[in-house]
Amino acid sequence: MHPMTAVERTEITETLLVLAVQVLLPFALFAWGRRVAARRLTRTARIASWLPLIGLGVLPLGVLTCIVLVVLGLASADDDDAATRATVLARSISTGMNLTAVGVALAFAVYLGCAFGFAYATWGPQRR
Repeated sequence: MHPMTAVERTEITETLLVLAVQVLLPFALFAWGRRVAARRLTRTARIASWLPLIGLGVLPLGVLTCIVLVVLGLASADDDDAATRATVLARSISTGMNLTAVGVALAFAVYLGCAFGFAYATWGPQRR
């Protein structure tokens, strides 16, 4: 094995940092939501506190969908014509990436919605 270069170490560090943020953000929002739910004592607040973890589950589903579509595209491109194989593979990759983007957008929409909702419940007008 060859020693890692500085660029490879930087890429690994950046990847681990991004993964840590993607995992820690939902758990931090979940903890904040549980705190808000304990103070508000409403059923809606208790249910809403679980939304960040649902958002965390949506991200891997989008990526798995992309992987499945690419594998299916590769399996279905058994034609002898190279142009047909390339077209089928390009369509499956495009569809997979679009579904991944939808999953990421949905997860971040959930995160933002939770953050604004919990902030309003924490610092907004207090109910009597």
